[in-house]
Amino acid sequence: DECPADSKKETVFSSPFEMIGNPVFRVILWMMGGISLLGNTAVCIISIMQVRTAKSEPLKVAFLWLVANLSMSDLLMGVYLLSVSAMGGQFSGRYCYHDAEWRSSQTCSILGSLAVVSTEVSASTMATMATIRLVSVYFPVRMSSIKRVTYVTPIVCAWCVGILIGTLPLANYRSGYFVKYVVCMPRLFAKVGDASWGYSTFIIVLNFCLFVYMACCYLVLYQRSRKVTKVGKSKSRRLLRTIAVMILTNFCCWIPICIMAFISLAGVKIDNIVYVVCAGVLHPLNSVLNPLIYSDHAVNFMR
Repeated sequence: DECPADSKKETVFSSPFEMIGNPVFRVILWMMGGISLLGNTAVCIISIMQVRTAKSEPLKVAFLWLVANLSMSDLLMGVYLLSVSAMGGQFSGRYCYHDAEWRSSQTCSILGSLAVVSTEVSASTMATMATIRLVSVYFPVRMSSIKRVTYVTPIVCAWCVGILIGTLPLANYRSGYFVKYVVCMPRLFAKVGDASWGYSTFIIVLNFCLFVYMACCYLVLYQRSRKVTKVGKSKSRRLLRTIAVMILTNFCCWIPICIMAFISLAGVKIDNIVYVVCAGVLHPLNSVLNPLIYSDHAVNFMR
């Protein structure tokens, strides 16, 4: 049977009968979603449990609080990935008959919004962690008795701003912001004059600025640590490796997306495969890697 006229018979992600046409990409989404959900759930639970045993160490409690919130925000990305994968399985073999209904549905828009909330809260939380780490090196005595309001306030603000940014398109979910792609991702590569191009540009610029800020914080942190602390070579190398991993993972996840988005804004047409890699792999990759990086290094930084 032929697909309905109002369906997209083949798109950058889908084939006529599969919501996610490439079987390798389907496996990647399932794996990333599972790792993100399980990893971040475990880190969140462990961090909350450790907070109870670290009440006499305010700075350690602060980092554990930040790690718990980071894992909660990244957990949302796992929910998004698994939900999209599950819908792909539900439509398997007959996707084109559901294409128009799915892309214009409120469920698709909510999942897209969830991905944006996850990304923005996660980025803001990592920036807060970088700030507190840097300040703790410059003012170790003062930060050793850090007040709860110092780290709770920015995280509450991060959640409020992230939810606001992510849910703005839901005010009119039929406007089509999340409906262009079957995986309900935001339009990362917008052109000047496109619908909601200002919104997409704001998200890209915001995340680019947060990455640059974090990179500067960790570079200054490393230089400052070498001057003010007399540590052994092994500990110095371990600190350098920790900082390098943090900067590298954020660079690999966001800088390619930002560069491609800026090129698109300049009017250059971006190949579809680039969007698949950026939106389908790089965009959620941070949420998969963060539990492995921050859960270990956030506490080790205090040692």
